Amino acid sequence: MKGRSSTVQSVLDLIVGRGGRKPLGTHSSCTEHKQNIQSRLEKARQSGQTLLGLELPRCDADGTFSAYQCDGSRCGCVTASGKSLKRYSVARWLTGNMDCKCARAQDAYIEAGFVGKQFRCASNGNFESKQCMGSVCYCVDSDGRRVDENTVHIGSEAFANMTC
Repeated sequence: MKGRSSTVQSVLDLIVGRGGRKPLGTHSSCTEHKQNIQSRLEKARQSGQTLLGLELPRCDADGTFSAYQCDGSRCGCVTASGKSLKRYSVARWLTGNMDCKCARAQDAYIEAGFVGKQFRCASNGNFESKQCMGSVCYCVDSDGRRVDENTVHIGSEAFANMTC
């Protein structure tokens, strides 16, 4: 079982860009989108207009979209290519530790056609401390990596009492 788990983890690392790898299927569209908006804002300013509510996207150093984007009073998780992960959003003032790692990993896992892993993501897209694959659950760190070899069955009383 350990071999399959580490293989799935390696595939997830490649898909979501862990370990210094660029995520599969990403491009520098955030930078292009940001430049387009800046151009629109500048044209509006030159003509004496104000464009209210037009917010610049947050981009990572590689030009892809940052883990979350904000619009008005809400911020939500997005993929590196900017696709909204609608289930994961919080009020703008609650983004302090928002990293969307779980939401992005879940999206990549589903997009790759994998089955069996149950992602337990918080509303801000971060990993919850308990994760499961099949019927086996274990504790993880903020990156979704197992912290030890201890496991419990998902339907057991031990799962309900499990503290990570």
